[in-house]
This record gives sequence, structure tokens and C-alpha cells, in this order.
Amino acid sequence: MHRVISSGPAQGLFAVERLLLNFLGRLSGIATLTRKYVELTAGTKARIFDTRKTTPGWRRLEKYAVRCGGGWNHRSGLFEAVLIKDNHLAWGANSHRESPRYTPAEAVLLARRYVAEHAAKTDPPR
Repeated sequence: MHRVISSGPAQGLFAVERLLLNFLGRLSGIATLTRKYVELTAGTKARIFDTRKTTPGWRRLEKYAVRCGGGWNHRSGLFEAVLIKDNHLAWGANSHRESPRYTPAEAVLLARRYVAEHAAKTDPPR
């Protein structure tokens, strides 16, 4: 068990006490709920993942709480993976194409080319 010991002026400690308790309570709740889902799926091939949708300013902490509960992090931001949805396939279609939309294979190929071309331009030098 972990505990926190702090000292200082009582007025200052009492001023932040409720804030810290709410803060820890929220993160503990995320970890506890994640643990319950992990236990419910134990013995299966399922893994419990979080979502990218988090409380503004809390992303790293909430994702850490999921890991503490035994869950997995999906991704931290849009920059970590390419997600191609149906509306992307339809949007990418050009008027000169025979098909009114890209096939999933075409979209993946185009996304790989795009990432390869742009990664070289945006990655810091090593």
C-alpha cells in the first residue's frame, strides 16, 4: 500500500485536499473498472483497450490508469496510426476513376505512400 505524507501550512493543505482526493479518485476508478473488464475477459483472447477520447488535459494520466488496471492503450493521438473509414474511401474517389470510391487495398497503399513521403519531411534528423 502506498501513502502520501505531506507537511506545510494547514490552510494550504486543506485548500488542495479535496482537489487531490477527486483527482486520485477519478484515476483509481478508471483503473478499477478496467481491472473488472480485464478479469471478465480472462482466459479469452480478448484484450481491453482504452479510447483516444479522454478528458482534456488528462490523456496521459487516464491512459496510465488503464494500464494500471491491466488494460492496453489504443493510441495516444491521430499521429500514431492511420485509420481508414468508409467515408474516407468515398471521399478519396476522383471523377476520372471508373469506380466511385477507393477499395480498401487502394486506400491502404495510398496511405502507406503518403506516410512514407511525409515522414521523411517531418521526422527530426537522427
